[in-house]
Amino acid sequence: MPDSHSPDLMSYVFVAIVVGAAIVLRLRRMRQLVPLNLSTLWIVPTLYTAIAVAILSVLPPSAGAWGYLVLAMLLGVVAGWYRGKTVRISKDPETDRLMQQASPLGILVIVALIVLRQGLRVEALALGLNVNLVTDALVIFAVGLLGAGAIERYVRAKRIMGST
Repeated sequence: MPDSHSPDLMSYVFVAIVVGAAIVLRLRRMRQLVPLNLSTLWIVPTLYTAIAVAILSVLPPSAGAWGYLVLAMLLGVVAGWYRGKTVRISKDPETDRLMQQASPLGILVIVALIVLRQGLRVEALALGLNVNLVTDALVIFAVGLLGAGAIERYVRAKRIMGST
């Protein structure tokens, strides 16, 4: 008799199809240069920070969990810095406007995180992990990733604007 806690094969297939479609669409869009608006870079990290605060306030982590959350934040900052570093930023000579183009390497970071998140979410109980701690750590990781990526792009864009 199948375990009532284990997801069936169809849920894995569905997630794989959705993630695959999202990656294909994102890869197609990555070939385009898109405007970089420095005044709006703070919005997404701020929203994710608010979500993280809301999640952590519903069921606050135990004292022992904070070390894992700090580690998750640090790892997120490193991944975000790297992802932000891979974004190509340029200044359009005709319009004097900043443009950005994501790197395929940056999307690989995101794909790896999606796979890791899905694997941890599915296997947390089987591995004896605290599901709430895993969820909290992934949310905190995302905050670090998005914040550091935005800061990295902002700093590089300001350098580009100042150098011309």
